[in-house]
Amino acid sequence: MNIKVSSSGIKGNLSQMEEIKAKLSSVESGIGNVDAAMDSHSAAFEKMRRRITDIQGDLQDQIRKFAAMEDGLERALEYYFACENRVTESASDLSGAGVGGPGHGADGGQETESAVIAGIGIGGALAGFGTWFWNWINETAPEWGWGDSDRAKEVRQDKAMAESIKTVLKEERYTKKYWKKADYDERVEILTELFHTLNDILGINVREIHIEHLDAEPGYILNGYLSYYGNGYMEMYLNRDWVEKDSGYDQIISTLCHEMRHGYQHAVVDHPENYIVSNETVTAWRDNFNDYKTTEEDGYSAYRKQSVEADARSFSDKVI
Repeated sequence: MNIKVSSSGIKGNLSQMEEIKAKLSSVESGIGNVDAAMDSHSAAFEKMRRRITDIQGDLQDQIRKFAAMEDGLERALEYYFACENRVTESASDLSGAGVGGPGHGADGGQETESAVIAGIGIGGALAGFGTWFWNWINETAPEWGWGDSDRAKEVRQDKAMAESIKTVLKEERYTKKYWKKADYDERVEILTELFHTLNDILGINVREIHIEHLDAEPGYILNGYLSYYGNGYMEMYLNRDWVEKDSGYDQIISTLCHEMRHGYQHAVVDHPENYIVSNETVTAWRDNFNDYKTTEEDGYSAYRKQSVEADARSFSDKVI
């Protein structure tokens, strides 16, 4: 089987990716300019500013993904042709040495397969490519879930937990259709059941769930929060307003997953040896909890971009 790799075709695609990334960056920059131009003290603009910040954050995520993919493809392409050249040069050297034919030495004597491979350097070239490729997978693209690095294992574990929760939510009792037919009391029962299920799936022990009206800062809606009291003791609060609404299903389930992920983060920081998480993640979460940003003191953008919030948002997005 012959495999033909066209450098011009791949480089053309890389060029198109660069153009798309540049356009995304331009849009993201323009949104930032609009955001900056708004009067930050005007309550009338507050909701719009929060939405713009969300869109800007999403665009930044896409730009980072494009950049990582582009860099990875470039490196893979460069190494492929370097490897190909090594094989070609080694084969040429073998031919110049006067090898008589497959399985025979230059003097006509029998030569082992391993000696032939060692002589032309193909084994070394391919082995070198394999080693580089897996190192690149582990270091550059753990979010794809490949490789055996701690980060890659962490991503696969997160994906497995999210898929488990999604499977539970497909059961009739936990669907949006069932939610709309249920009364308030049954919705509380549903959320309590899901709360205990998420504790089991995430391997944590958030002690209690409270559903009540939650007060928020002016201009904001508080969907829920997790209280960490130290020594592993945690309780969770959900806004009753969403439970009372027929249309509140997506928001309340997303909030449930988001806040339980915070419970997971605290549990990981307290006992990292019990979880499949990289040292980098543990350090990032610990540092963030020690310097947590709030909307009231640090602004909505700083709150949203900090590592524990970005991670909890990403996890809930995988489920909903």
